[in-house]
Amino acid sequence: MSQARELLASGVRVIDLAADFRLRDAAEFERWYKMPHACPELLEQAVYGLPETARASIRDARVIAIPGCYPTSVLLGLLPLARLERERPGAIDWEAIIADCKSGVSGAGRKAELNLLAPKSPTIFTPTASLATATIPRSSSSFGRLPAAQLH
Repeated sequence: MSQARELLASGVRVIDLAADFRLRDAAEFERWYKMPHACPELLEQAVYGLPETARASIRDARVIAIPGCYPTSVLLGLLPLARLERERPGAIDWEAIIADCKSGVSGAGRKAELNLLAPKSPTIFTPTASLATATIPRSSSSFGRLPAAQLH
């Protein structure tokens, strides 16, 4: 994250595969990640999205924030419904949709915890962080930045 300023100054485009530029608000970033953002002045210019949902914006962006695994699965899964909604407004009851996402231990982050060790993890199914995870604002951010005009 701290190299972004220098890279941009030298003309390089920054493609963030981590979570450094997924949120636009520095205070929200600090709230979820428990550390200040190293380049808060760059947050507003970051384009968050996938080529399937934000192709035109990504094409011209200098800072591109790629959604993580859960937001990507939800975005791509709901994309056909979003297209249908664009064609027939009111066709989808968005309040009735539940995104139930799961992953293996790799989705739990890089923590060294007993329940994430291979001998403990192959036969158990447990939530890693429940509702106290930064996936929530990133997923909300995904849908908040998904204008119908950008659906390809």
